[in-house]
Amino acid sequence: MSPATKGQLSIEYFVAMIIFIFFVVYFLFEMSNLVPEFTGEMESQRIRSEAYQMSEILINSPGIPANWNALPYSQTVLFGLSNQTLNKTNLLSTSKITSMGSTCASLGQQAIRSKMYTDLEMSMLIVDRTDGSPRLDCNAPRNNTRGFSVTVRRIVAFDDGRFGDMTLQVWRP
Repeated sequence: MSPATKGQLSIEYFVAMIIFIFFVVYFLFEMSNLVPEFTGEMESQRIRSEAYQMSEILINSPGIPANWNALPYSQTVLFGLSNQTLNKTNLLSTSKITSMGSTCASLGQQAIRSKMYTDLEMSMLIVDRTDGSPRLDCNAPRNNTRGFSVTVRRIVAFDDGRFGDMTLQVWRP
């Protein structure tokens, strides 16, 4: 080092520092753009998963207790529509469908959601394929039209020998 350059920084150092700062700022900016997209996708996957699990429980579980449709609402732990006496996959009990429809009509959507242990809004429609009549129509008003929603459609059989379609729509309130 010569005495004339002592305590001075070179132009290369300033250029390198500016380039480094530019890349750090660029990296942070890109990360701030990716994080909301990533968290939004995580939330949508969680809603998809919960919607499918709810449809599985409704179709393949008789509920807790298995005869919840013959008991008062307060004694029901979990809704399930499967016919517990025949114990077949996707075979729904018409009496449980009727009971769930009555519960939805009298106590509202919140009563159904609380027994399904979900904080998500949901609408459920079960339609008879033979004549197109709804067997269960438990729709919640959709307040958030811009939010993400998931629709799960399943083919089901009723214990009276007919077939139907179950449509379960789930969204964040």
